[in-house]
Amino acid sequence: MLRFTLELSDVSVHSASANFILFFVELAVTVESFLVACVDDPRECFDKQRARLVSLRAELSKLLRRDVFAVLQKWLDEAHNEVSREGVYKGNLPTCVVVRSYMALVWSNMREEEMNTETVSIFLGSMAFVRGNHTYGQTLRCLDLTMEEHADEKLVKKKVLDEMVKFLQGCGIEPHAIKPEYVWCHPPSRLALC
Repeated sequence: MLRFTLELSDVSVHSASANFILFFVELAVTVESFLVACVDDPRECFDKQRARLVSLRAELSKLLRRDVFAVLQKWLDEAHNEVSREGVYKGNLPTCVVVRSYMALVWSNMREEEMNTETVSIFLGSMAFVRGNHTYGQTLRCLDLTMEEHADEKLVKKKVLDEMVKFLQGCGIEPHAIKPEYVWCHPPSRLALC
């Protein structure tokens, strides 16, 4: 179902089709979680089907982390490049947060053997973005940059790095040991700098 749903993916992040696709993404992640639990279950009742379950899980994981992730990246770019009605600010932060939450979700069933620097960076980067920018019913936080300031890559990096440091310190993590190149593992155009 997810594969056929993705045929509708050439739409705006604000369309009704996007909501439909995101529903199936959540469903697919839930199914993948069930498959992981069945594969890891040592009981004999799963022995006969274990190879088939591993195969199904691999197929679903590939679909989620390749095809779905590509759609989410496209939607993130769209949200990131939106310009406010006034033409002053660039980026739709609430939409970026929602898309980033789904980007983290598609990696949430990752197993230890699937983890590497890139996969963990994508997963944790998306989680950190959501945690650092979601308003949780409070006042909207934003980098408060004008369109001209968004064009200054050094300024944007500094503002984002400052926000990341505050977020990590709030979680009890000493951020000064983290090298900036780990934060910027993707070109800035691919990082949601809303």
